[in-house]
Amino acid sequence: MKSLVYQDLKGRPIYLTEEFDFFQESLLELLRQPFREGEDLSLDAPKQEELQLFVQKQLYYQVPKWLKMQEKYYEQGKNLLDLNWNKSYWSPPGLNLLTFDFSDDTPESFFQVDTPLEKYYHSFYESFQLQEHEKLHTPSFYAIIKDKNKVKNGEWNGKKT
Repeated sequence: MKSLVYQDLKGRPIYLTEEFDFFQESLLELLRQPFREGEDLSLDAPKQEELQLFVQKQLYYQVPKWLKMQEKYYEQGKNLLDLNWNKSYWSPPGLNLLTFDFSDDTPESFFQVDTPLEKYYHSFYESFQLQEHEKLHTPSFYAIIKDKNKVKNGEWNGKKT
């Protein structure tokens, strides 16, 4: 079973692989593992080399997806190629770290997921903005970090204390 699925800007996935024996272990326990308190599963984020060169090539060959992103940056008076390309751009599926700031960008929806993912995406994106992701964690980790940062900044439930 694959868990902790993340993808880079090229669409390549990375994930943890768990082996499971149907006759020896509980499938439900395995599925709950990423969401258990106190159990921090993590994945080392591979170094992404020549990411800026990749984006330059996509723009040069006029790939529509990348031209639309560049258009959004131009509308904001920015340039896609001016971003910090030393950062690791791994993200959960459905979250585009390059266009998340733009309000008209709607995240992908998933068939089997009924819960809205916006809260998780916001927590992940805030963590991404503050630091480099050398390790990728479970969704609960990013929610905990977000809450700790709010308390540290004197804010709780969206209000200053």
